Amino acid sequence: MHLIVGDVGGTHARLALARTDGEQVSLLRERVYPSRDYPDLGSLLAAFLRDLPRVAIGWACIGVA
Repeated sequence: MHLIVGDVGGTHARLALARTDGEQVSLLRERVYPSRDYPDLGSLLAAFLRDLPRVAIGWACIGVA
């Protein structure tokens, strides 16, 4: 299963595409964005998803400061 994980703070947002297979988790792609360049979480996620290969995302976990 593929998932999106992230940490969004006031300065930077770090998002990653990961894959899990049982108990193993592998990061496939990671990006860092300046938070000030995105007015909301939706536009940040849209920018990240544009750069990803077409895969089905099962779930996401994002921490927001």
